Amino acid sequence: MNIKPLVLVMGFLSIAVGGLAQEQGPAQTERNKEQVMRFYEEVWHNDNYAVADEIFAPDYIRHDGSDPVQGPGEAIPQSQRTREVKSIMPDLRFEYDVIMTDGDMVAVRWTSRGNPAGVPGIMRRLVGKNGPVVATGVNIYRFREGRVVELWNNRDDLTIQQEMGVFRWYAFGGFLTGVLVTLLIGWAIRRLRSARGNVDVTEPA
Repeated sequence: MNIKPLVLVMGFLSIAVGGLAQEQGPAQTERNKEQVMRFYEEVWHNDNYAVADEIFAPDYIRHDGSDPVQGPGEAIPQSQRTREVKSIMPDLRFEYDVIMTDGDMVAVRWTSRGNPAGVPGIMRRLVGKNGPVVATGVNIYRFREGRVVELWNNRDDLTIQQEMGVFRWYAFGGFLTGVLVTLLIGWAIRRLRSARGNVDVTEPA
């Protein structure tokens, strides 16, 4: 039996299957990247919050800066988290500085801009802060079967707090506390002196 044709056919099939697998890898990576872009554009920019729950698995794992890791079932749904942030900063927009992919991972280095509304906006203006809050950060998404199953979120919280005027309010609060304590001590001293002045110190005859 001449097995050479069989060997040639098997070799050809092996090469074809291998090439197909290589094509499927980059194709899935590109779809993952498209999902991340869809998350920013549809959810953050167009307030279509339900899309977040399509992109993120319900049991996704969240790493958020220095906060404790939120395991499966512990993280707030991304749709709710986005809605809460947009209620404070309705015009928040993201620019993509760098987008990188590697297998099942997509990384985005971003710059955000937005103007605080409501009470946070009023408090910010009271301490002399105006204009949009500009911040930077990096998000890394890990995908499985087309959905995000793990997220690493690192943002410049120090700059955000500075831009929101938080530290000025801390300073004002410290100053106000010092004034109140000084007034209280002065009041206590006056009361003590008044009480001493009212004591009858006349000695018996």
